Amino acid sequence: MPRAAAAGGIVTRDGLLHQKHRSRLSETLKKNAEKNSYGASLMIKHPSARILLLLITAVAAFAQAPAVQPISLAEALERASAANLRLAMSRAAEQEAAGQNLAAWAGLLPHLSASEQYLKTTDPVNVFGLKLRRGIFSQNDFDLQVLNEPDAFENYTTAVQLQVPLFNARAILGKAAAVQLAKAARAGYQRMQQTVALEVKKAYYGLILAREAEAAVQKAVQSARMHRDNARTALDQGMIHEADYLASEVRLAELQEQLLMARNNVQNASNVLRLVLGIDSLVVLQPTDTLPVPVRPFVPERRPSLEKRPDLQALAFRASAARWQHRASLSAWVPDLSAFASREWYGSQAFSTASSHYTVGVQLSWHLFEGFGQLGRRKVAHARARQARAAYRMARLQAENQLDAARRAIQVAWQRIQVAHRALQQARSALHITEQRFQQGMAKVADLLDAEARLTRARLRWLKARHDYVLAVNEWYYQNGNQDLLTQR
Repeated sequence: MPRAAAAGGIVTRDGLLHQKHRSRLSETLKKNAEKNSYGASLMIKHPSARILLLLITAVAAFAQAPAVQPISLAEALERASAANLRLAMSRAAEQEAAGQNLAAWAGLLPHLSASEQYLKTTDPVNVFGLKLRRGIFSQNDFDLQVLNEPDAFENYTTAVQLQVPLFNARAILGKAAAVQLAKAARAGYQRMQQTVALEVKKAYYGLILAREAEAAVQKAVQSARMHRDNARTALDQGMIHEADYLASEVRLAELQEQLLMARNNVQNASNVLRLVLGIDSLVVLQPTDTLPVPVRPFVPERRPSLEKRPDLQALAFRASAARWQHRASLSAWVPDLSAFASREWYGSQAFSTASSHYTVGVQLSWHLFEGFGQLGRRKVAHARARQARAAYRMARLQAENQLDAARRAIQVAWQRIQVAHRALQQARSALHITEQRFQQGMAKVADLLDAEARLTRARLRWLKARHDYVLAVNEWYYQNGNQDLLTQR
């Protein structure tokens, strides 16, 4: 068999070692590992080295910014319910609808007002009338000169007015529409609570995934560095080709680049969680929870009821409000009936009760023609009612499709977990066998690097499968409109 010209011809062209050199490589690798371990031990045990190490660690820790803040999932959900900006906007919208519902009582309840007026006038009609109202008109006031050119007259008027709507069809129907809109806003706020809870869980578990992926890549870097060192030792002793050693360097560089990207992903995931939680300070959030390892598959209901899903309830309430508004537009030609009463006091001083008068009455009014305004508003209300009904039906169909998709996602994610777990176990076994074969000179460096790369990919797929399964279960709760989403993992 032809041989490569390296260190006395001990390496074959396929990169494998002869049997007489396998034990030599194994002993060299063990001595190299023991030497590195012993050297590191001496450096740390030396007093000066320990002091220097502590100083470097303290300075590095002090220089690190931003600070790390541990947080659990329960704490994240609680903080988001109080500080999330989208939730605050939805809460304000609910309060606005509640205020509009309260204001709709204005067309049904009495209106009471009071006023105090001061008047100084030389107008003949006003002077004549005020004297009559105060009961101070005399014979001398019939003088033509006094009637035509009266002196300046001062008067204070205290008035209380009451208006009572007896029948107002538009106000009655408008109030019914306002009630439905307030219910829609309340349901919308509940749905936003669920949406924010789902976003918190996605961001939280995304940060966990990013951190565990970083740890997996870091472990791969350590393993690749050890393989590189072993390859260097073997190269120095002429047991492998230089190309094999360079391959180990390339693999280490690839993993180091991947580690940089993984650390950047951790920062990005932390920023996403900070945004969802409404945290302004530049802190790095560190989850205290971990990705759960499911023991048995989650079995969702086959056909859960969607009647309690808040966003569908909100659309149903809006459709009902649109129907009431359409009826209100049809009642524009119905007359309004109202009663009114007023009491007025006149005197020369403020809030005087020297002379008083009252007025009571009933008013019936029609709005017969407003330049096609009534007809136009009726058409608009009718179109909005049809649009609201169509929006509800469409959302209902979409919700059913989303539930089916969420159910399938759970099944696929569970199957991925099983496959990824088996692949991880097999990759570990394969790497262990390859390492033993390499130490015995029966495997090439390329085989070792390939086995290590497969293990890294298997670890990342295992983490991603668990992450996707957890989110798939929470997505199903969200599509089902289950309020347990706000608290449970």
